[in-house]
Amino acid sequence: MALTSSVDEIRPAVAQMLREGARVLVSDGGDGALHQVLHALDELGAADDVLVMPTGGGTIDFVAHKVGVRRSAEQLVEQLVPYAIRGEVPPHVALPSLLIDGVRVDGRRFRRRGFALAAGGIGQRFFEAYYQEPESGTRAILRVVRRGASGQLARATHAPFSERRAYAERLFRPTQARVTIDNEVLSATRHGALHAGAFDIVLGPFRVFPFAREPGAMHLQAGELSAWDVLSNIPRLTSGSKIRADGLVETRGQHMSVEALGDENLDPVIDGELYFGLVSLEVRLGDPVRIARP
Repeated sequence: MALTSSVDEIRPAVAQMLREGARVLVSDGGDGALHQVLHALDELGAADDVLVMPTGGGTIDFVAHKVGVRRSAEQLVEQLVPYAIRGEVPPHVALPSLLIDGVRVDGRRFRRRGFALAAGGIGQRFFEAYYQEPESGTRAILRVVRRGASGQLARATHAPFSERRAYAERLFRPTQARVTIDNEVLSATRHGALHAGAFDIVLGPFRVFPFAREPGAMHLQAGELSAWDVLSNIPRLTSGSKIRADGLVETRGQHMSVEALGDENLDPVIDGELYFGLVSLEVRLGDPVRIARP
């Protein structure tokens, strides 16, 4: 067992547990904590040697929801002990993953593995707003939606400039980028959505990435998506249906590349973790991640 208080402490903790013979790593946190554990395993070259397990201890926990794990770390460890005593591998499932490669502003390479990517547009802006909320979970998600809708109404009615309008302008501001999906360059360069999902995800009240419900391809979204498009599609997002928007490309695909245009960099969000200062990135399906589910 290791108690970490920062991201920088995760890799040394994982390395120590591997030296001690751990074969299942229980991540007592949310999607971001599991994401950092996976990254540590990749850097240590041990991703094929161990199983991982989320606990549902975070604010959204879409991975735990997907595999049906909603217990405390103590309860999960108790269930794993008999397998360890017998020297057996516990029951597990394999989840598709994303492999994201990029280039930072300073030229350094960037590589992460994850399950859900918001490279720009509403998804990326949403998480920036979400993490500023005083609470978390579904109530915080709904508060961001309400504040965005209120601000967009103020914009549409030409109300005097206010914090409400500024909030909506930040939330719905498109990302300027050149995007290629499966070797086809999209005509749009202002993207209200730049998203990729390895599997279908429950995000509070929303069901997203339905095209990845079947394995073998990612659900990809890119192109024009206005504030009114987002708000009018909320019922479809809650039911897990395809978004209806004329300028949006929404498809199953194998590869997407994104190159920043203008003065703005890419600040992608991967599994709820925010990264900053990329000039380009590529996303494709990565190796499956084995998740213990005793």
